[in-house]
Amino acid sequence: MKGRLALIILIILIVLVGAGIGWWFLKIKPSDNGNKPSNTNSANVDTTNTTPVSLGALVVGRMANYREVNFNFTTASIEPEYNGQTAPEGKTYVIIYYSPVQTADQNAAVINWASTDIMLKADGDRSYAPKQVKAVTAAESQTDEGYLWYEVDAAAANFSLQFGQEEGAYVIKLNF
Repeated sequence: MKGRLALIILIILIVLVGAGIGWWFLKIKPSDNGNKPSNTNSANVDTTNTTPVSLGALVVGRMANYREVNFNFTTASIEPEYNGQTAPEGKTYVIIYYSPVQTADQNAAVINWASTDIMLKADGDRSYAPKQVKAVTAAESQTDEGYLWYEVDAAAANFSLQFGQEEGAYVIKLNF
């Protein structure tokens, strides 16, 4: 009887340890650039297409988890004018829309760090900080989307989003 009880306990422990290891591997799975996230500032990015919404003309279809906030980048637009403002001569605006974050706390966090942590890269060497960040909660998701609004050189192209400024920051290549 003792032997059977010990065997049952051993099997239960093996199952629990296996499940824990499986969860751990899923949580820190390698991104598609081969780097594993090393801290909570790392971005886990899923490059699968998502259902676009009608706000922007360019489909982005990328998802990311950065600083424990989920982003679903849906669409983008390149505009000479946005929110009643006209871009200065030689500049244009890039607006990248994303589905809402989950909670009001995450909403406030995005506004605090996105202006320094989510840079728009162009042509591989230029970096642009957001001109404005709008974050909305899931409760507002029926009527609104968040956005990252960048002012860039009019000739800029080959855009990507960079999460974090440290060495090894994750970059999502955009399709425009």
